[in-house]
Amino acid sequence: MIFASKLPFFENPLSSVTTEWLGYGEPHSGDSPLSPEIPSTRVEAESDLNSWTGKGRTLRMNIYVGNLPFSSTSADLEDLFGQYGQVDSAAVISDRETGRSRGFGFVEMASDDDARRAIEELDGSDLGGRNLKVNEARPRR
Repeated sequence: MIFASKLPFFENPLSSVTTEWLGYGEPHSGDSPLSPEIPSTRVEAESDLNSWTGKGRTLRMNIYVGNLPFSSTSADLEDLFGQYGQVDSAAVISDRETGRSRGFGFVEMASDDDARRAIEELDGSDLGGRNLKVNEARPRR
């Protein structure tokens, strides 16, 4: 009888990483065609983990823009924030039933630095006779 755990493609790829992180054991060879590539060093493993979790990378910043004039469009937001850097997306939120603007929106910018500068300069500024409320958007609940 052959047990699945004895076949190379059923090998637990994390077992060798765990032993290596603890300081003993050899890294997984990856010789099985179905086994994933396992980092050969602790530094590689941490680097891979950081790329999976977003640590050490510059992510796009999502910005909340409140107190917008009801006549504002997504294009208006894109133009306004485009003065500070590349805008990946801009959306004015509208009421589902009436289609009318709800007076707030979201802008996603490619660079954190550009986004922070836009937030600092646009928060409290006037647009269509209204003082904008601009800050980093909170994650959805």
